[in-house]
Amino acid sequence: MVTANLLPKSRRRLLIRQDRTARWAVAIAIYAACLACLWIGSRSYIASGRSGLERRVAASAAEKAGVESAISGLREKSARVQSALSTARSIAGHPDWSVLLSLIANLRGADIEVERIALGPKKAEGKPAAGKTTKGVWVRVTGLGKDHQAIAQFALRLEGAGLFDRVALSDATKSASEPGGLVGFEIEAQIDESSGAAR
Repeated sequence: MVTANLLPKSRRRLLIRQDRTARWAVAIAIYAACLACLWIGSRSYIASGRSGLERRVAASAAEKAGVESAISGLREKSARVQSALSTARSIAGHPDWSVLLSLIANLRGADIEVERIALGPKKAEGKPAAGKTTKGVWVRVTGLGKDHQAIAQFALRLEGAGLFDRVALSDATKSASEPGGLVGFEIEAQIDESSGAAR
């Protein structure tokens, strides 16, 4: 069977050119769509990566601020502790004499009037035993008593308190100058502080 194309050559060429143009247009459209998809995907990937990085940076900054705040709090606490330690060290060597005064006030009784309490460091007597150093204070209590018996009882109460190592009634005289016939007295006591070997 013989077929013949009755279309003129110019027309055939035009149809071939239009067909080729249509194919190229479709190919270019597909290529442009692929490029657009790639561009959109890369932009979203970069944006998500940037937001994730920003979140990590923000979290790191918040963690750093928390650590710095904790360090600042620890420094303040350390300063307070150092201040307390310094205060404790400064007063560690100073006894609380209010305990002694309170003891004497409780032991004096109604028949004794204490006028003066004096304190002083104990003087060393001779050489201390080997490995033992002894230091302490002396306490002198002066005042007025109803009579000699009341003063002696007060001295005995001081001795029985267990705080003093030695209690001695050094003076108890009655004179006309004392009001109401009271007896003036002076009691000396001694507190030893020993270190080294046990007493």
